[in-house]
Amino acid sequence: MKEARYTPGSWKVIPPSEEHPSRAMVSSALGVDIYNAPLTAETEANANLIAAAPEMEKLLFDLINIDEADPVVGIKRVLLIGLKAYALLGRIRGET
Repeated sequence: MKEARYTPGSWKVIPPSEEHPSRAMVSSALGVDIYNAPLTAETEANANLIAAAPEMEKLLFDLINIDEADPVVGIKRVLLIGLKAYALLGRIRGET
């Protein structure tokens, strides 16, 4: 599998501030702007989705790399990944 070529995570939504009162923004842990758009309900939702991309990639990678040699461990890992995915979906949808 190819190595990721995007700005390394983690990425976070930057809430509107005095400095940027009408912007939907996502920034990396390195301070790189990933997304910067006029603030609307749609761009705010886009920012949540974009910020979640590195974590989504990790969950998918974990899912496809489950050890099939031990089915009990595999089932536990699938359940744990499912719980993490459920929490991530809540953040993407702005529920948490």
